[in-house]
Amino acid sequence: MKMIKEWQSIFTIAELCSIFNISRATYYRWKKQEKTVTNHEEKTVIEICQHHKYRYGYRRVTACLRDQFNIVMNHKKVLRIMRKYNVLSRVRKKKKIFVLGHEPVVAKNRIQRRFKATKPNEKWFTDITYLMFGNKTLYFSSIIDGFNNEIVSYKIAETQ
Repeated sequence: MKMIKEWQSIFTIAELCSIFNISRATYYRWKKQEKTVTNHEEKTVIEICQHHKYRYGYRRVTACLRDQFNIVMNHKKVLRIMRKYNVLSRVRKKKKIFVLGHEPVVAKNRIQRRFKATKPNEKWFTDITYLMFGNKTLYFSSIIDGFNNEIVSYKIAETQ
């Protein structure tokens, strides 16, 4: 097919197709499928994402391309471009909603700042440590025995 494209300035498409023993319909079908994402379209998708501070998802970017730039592009192609250049929308974590009228339950202070225990498993304490790794935060939650400060149990999680 590439040979036909190179020689079409000298010969007609019909002559080249007969030389390479393929039908003209096959050549034109190949030529139609040859159309790929242009650099201009990729740049436009990236510019839309940057302009809207990475808040738009691929569906909204597709609608923006269609409405503002008159570029008709399949949403899956937009998603592929966004993945290729790592400009996917940033998903914010939902904030916890507290229901008005319901006070949070606060446990009674039974320790009264007397942290030392006389025997194992008499007093347990919890602790949460925030571990920062670049943009990522991990939470280290532990249960500590008050007798010998031994960690009874722990869990590392991405959420509290």
